[in-house]
Amino acid sequence: MMSSWSFKMNAEIPINMFRQFAFCPRVVFFRELKHINPVYPLWVEQGTEKHEKRNATLKKKLPKILRYLNGKLDVEVPVRSNFGFFGVLDGVIRTEEELIPIEFKSSTSKPGKSALLQLSAYAVCLEEMEGKEVKRSFLLYGDRVKVWEIHLSKDLRKMVRETYQNINEVMSTPILPYVATSPTKCVQCEYLNYCNDRNI
Repeated sequence: MMSSWSFKMNAEIPINMFRQFAFCPRVVFFRELKHINPVYPLWVEQGTEKHEKRNATLKKKLPKILRYLNGKLDVEVPVRSNFGFFGVLDGVIRTEEELIPIEFKSSTSKPGKSALLQLSAYAVCLEEMEGKEVKRSFLLYGDRVKVWEIHLSKDLRKMVRETYQNINEVMSTPILPYVATSPTKCVQCEYLNYCNDRNI
C-alpha cells in the first residue's frame, strides 16, 4: 500500500538535492538558497568520456533486461510529487504488473546511501503520479552496467520523507547549517571555499 504523508511543505526541490543533502546539507544551502554556481573539479569533466562509453554498453545490456521482464522502457521521464520535489528519471520499465524506475550511475563501486535515497525519491513521485505502487527499482552502475535491485521499503519511504523535511528546514533558515567536518568529503566538494569554518 502506498504511504500518505501527513505534512505539507511548499519548497520546490529538485530531486538531485536529496543526493546532495546526503553528501552534505551545506551543498543544498549554497546551491538552492544562495544560488551559488559551483566550479566543478577536473575529474567531473573527465567523466564525460566514460559516460559516453557507458551509454554504448547500456544499449547492449538493456534489451536483455527488458526481454527478461517482458517490459517496455520509457526514458527521461519527468516526475513530480504534490509535496514539491521533482526531477527527470533516467528511465521506467513498464510491465503488466510493475513500474520499475531505473537510474544510471557511472561509478564502478556499489552505489551508496545518497544514490539509493535519490532513486527512492523518484520512485515515490512515480507511484504518486501513476497511482500504482512501486515495489522495486534498479540502479545500473559501472562500465559493465551491473544491476542493483532496491526494494522500496517503509524505511526508505521514511528516509525520503525525513530528508525532504530536513531540506525544507535548511531552505527556510538563512543561516549556514552546522555540519561536522569531514575531510574526506570536504576535499572533493566544490563549495569548500565558501565554508569559512573549515581548515582543510
